[in-house]
Amino acid sequence: MTMSVDSSLQALGAFSTVQAVAANNVANSLTPGFASSSVVLEDSATGGAQVAAINQNAASGGLMPESAPVYNSHGQLVQGQTMVAASNTDMTREFTTMSANQAAFSANTTAISTWDQMTGTLLNISA
Repeated sequence: MTMSVDSSLQALGAFSTVQAVAANNVANSLTPGFASSSVVLEDSATGGAQVAAINQNAASGGLMPESAPVYNSHGQLVQGQTMVAASNTDMTREFTTMSANQAAFSANTTAISTWDQMTGTLLNISA
């Protein structure tokens, strides 16, 4: 049974990394030129999940004005603003990832809590 708890703890660590990367992507979604990242998970030898790689997304985020739009006294947009690369963060993907992580955290913490209750019951029976 300890192996089950170890795999749940290992999975919690891996999902913490996934959550941290998603949070970083969301926090930098408005940063010009920011390249989002994603985490690749793999099965570990003990049956849990572990981080295999953190990959940076090379896709372009499009272009955006370097600064806020500038208007002249007639309310017309001033031409010639410098454009810079926008962030390539996909907010739908990030919030979907965070939602899936919430379910994974819940499942693994429930497994650990159940193991703890079973151990307590076993100790009470043997006492």
